[in-house]
Amino acid sequence: MTIFDATVSGSEGGWRRVERRGVPRHPLRVVVTLRLANGAVTEGRLRDMSTQGAFVRPRRMPFGLDVGEEGMLCLALPGGGAMEHRFSCEIRRTSADGVAVRFLTGE
Repeated sequence: MTIFDATVSGSEGGWRRVERRGVPRHPLRVVVTLRLANGAVTEGRLRDMSTQGAFVRPRRMPFGLDVGEEGMLCLALPGGGAMEHRFSCEIRRTSADGVAVRFLTGE
């Protein structure tokens, strides 16, 4: 599935990105912990989040960060007290910029 397509836009001939996702992403800058089933743990910040997944910018890329690896994305919202929110997830892709995870819904 293509995430972005580059297309020519307007009379200026400039390039723009066309979103190809089924659900919108929302910027969300909160600290998260990514705990993988293989024992790898890393902290970082979310770049964005949707109802289907999130993009995490880890402080360091842990060993064993493989596509398909399952784990738990844990976050505490600012002002939310000690309440931690947990999302079962799997690694969809990795890049030099971070990690894309898809939420597992039990389907």
